[in-house]
Amino acid sequence: MSIRRTLMKAGMSLAACLGSLPSSGVVCKGPQTMQTRLRSRPDADGYTELGTWFGDHNQYACAVQTFQSALKLEPKSGRLYYLIGLSWYSASSSSIGLNMFSA
Repeated sequence: MSIRRTLMKAGMSLAACLGSLPSSGVVCKGPQTMQTRLRSRPDADGYTELGTWFGDHNQYACAVQTFQSALKLEPKSGRLYYLIGLSWYSASSSSIGLNMFSA
C-alpha cells in the first residue's frame, strides 16, 4: 500500500475517532508564549510545538485537538498523523491509536 493511501486511510480513521474526544468543556491552555505566537502567526509548526507540550504534560485530548489544527494546515503530513495516533495511544485509547495505522 502506498504511503499516500495509508495516510488517506489514517485520515478517514481519524475522522471516525474524533467524535470520541472529550467534550465536557475541556479548556486547553498551554504556555502563554506559544498561544500568543499562534494567535499572531498560526502555522503547523507552532501547533505541533504546542501539541507536543500538551503531550509532555499528559493532556492528550488537548494534544490531539492541537495536532488536528496543524493537520488542517498540512493535511499530507505523516508526522502529524503519527503524533495524533501516539496521543491517542498514550491516553490509553490504544485501540483507537493503533487502528488508525492498521492496514
